[in-house]
Amino acid sequence: MGFGLQPSISIEYSTLLETPFRASQRSAHVSGIVYGYSQFITNVCFAVLYYSGTVFMLEFTNITGEDVFIAIFSMFFGAYGAG
Repeated sequence: MGFGLQPSISIEYSTLLETPFRASQRSAHVSGIVYGYSQFITNVCFAVLYYSGTVFMLEFTNITGEDVFIAIFSMFFGAYGAG
């Protein structure tokens, strides 16, 4: 009895999974957009800090590139640690 029902059971199971699949697909898109936005903001913060570090290096000649990188990474690690 069970050997002949495989195609019909498979079709029925596929139709039952369509609704949860579409709901999870929408949720996955929203999660991906939010994650992409958070990564964008993080990279923009890095870009602003690197730019301002370059401006400070050009304005104050006693600041080296190593000092700028140490300051930037310590600010970011502190911000990540704070949450």
